Amino acid sequence: MDKIIKLKLDWLAFTFKPDRHELKKFYNCGSLTEHYNDDLIDSKSDLDLFFEFFPEFEKIQEDFLIMSGYSHYENVLGYLGVSDKCRISYNTEGYSTVEMGVNVSVPSHGLEWLFGLFDLNIDDDDAVQKLFLLLKERHCHCSRIDLAFDDFGKTFRPSHYITWWFNGNFRSKFRKMQIASTSRDIGNTFYLGSRKTGKMLRIYDKDFESDGVIDAVRYEFELHVDYARDMFQYLCDHAVVDFIAYLRTYFDICELKYKKDGSLDSRNKDKWSLLPEWKEWLDNLDFSE
Repeated sequence: MDKIIKLKLDWLAFTFKPDRHELKKFYNCGSLTEHYNDDLIDSKSDLDLFFEFFPEFEKIQEDFLIMSGYSHYENVLGYLGVSDKCRISYNTEGYSTVEMGVNVSVPSHGLEWLFGLFDLNIDDDDAVQKLFLLLKERHCHCSRIDLAFDDFGKTFRPSHYITWWFNGNFRSKFRKMQIASTSRDIGNTFYLGSRKTGKMLRIYDKDFESDGVIDAVRYEFELHVDYARDMFQYLCDHAVVDFIAYLRTYFDICELKYKKDGSLDSRNKDKWSLLPEWKEWLDNLDFSE
């Protein structure tokens, strides 16, 4: 498996939360042409500082309208009055005892717009790395990252993984899974992990969910908190994430191995071989959008 099958960015949320003490040192060392003193920095809200560090957003500030609060934030700014392309959440001083900073959330259908805002071509191999390095330089960390792969060959449906789970073919650190089922061959979702733990994989029939617009089975990794931060750093250091290698950190599908007495040798799964048809799929996987 020398070729890299790339995961694509499918959702992004990042938080701007600068260390004001470090900012004072930065400003006072003459790094900016405008003169700042400590009192002026203290007088600025998180949102004020956000727009200073992100002139790309400041230029279109008037296109954001105030909406109701969301996810422990007092205020939300929605692009063009809606939140389905970009949402900026923030608190005013004194609203919370916890310093939450400014959070920017962009779903999958807003990502091309976001990359364009930063004058980046979303189709470039290193586009995500460039964006993440820019965010890191501007005192941001990621609070949510979704990565996705679409198998247009639809070789294995979620129903296959459901069957393999109950048959015992899974080799995984995950001990629980969930199913959203339509009681049909298609239209199902197989879940490992959860948002509560900060790490979740969804495998679902994207062709069914999208009414055929995306004719594929979707593998979608949703990462929060520490897992999102780790992936953020990884993508600052590397241009891409290999789907096959990353998928196999979640599970392998193995050929059942039995003891001499005919019982399942479940204690030695680390020695089990990959299920031939699943290994063949991994070996022959081809990525296309």
